[in-house]
Amino acid sequence: GKGNALIRAQDIILELLYALDQGSLDQGAELALNLRRLYLYSYRRLVHANVHMDTEAVEEVIKLMQNLLQAWEQVILNDGSGGANPAPPSRVVLTG
Repeated sequence: GKGNALIRAQDIILELLYALDQGSLDQGAELALNLRRLYLYSYRRLVHANVHMDTEAVEEVIKLMQNLLQAWEQVILNDGSGGANPAPPSRVVLTG
């Protein structure tokens, strides 16, 4: 049901958080720190949504993740440097 989907979404957000390079976080890399903040915020909103049956919180997280996906897609499209491309984030499915 919806509760299981929210728990699965929370698990996905935690995996994204854990996937951040600890070395980058330790060095204060801006991107890693911003992603960490975004993932933590999204996780808290999903927990709130699950406890309080708050669909607006779920919709907020969906929009945040869609925006993040679009940003990564734009980075990949614009990277004409010939260097190593960053791996795009996995598509995150936050509903059933």
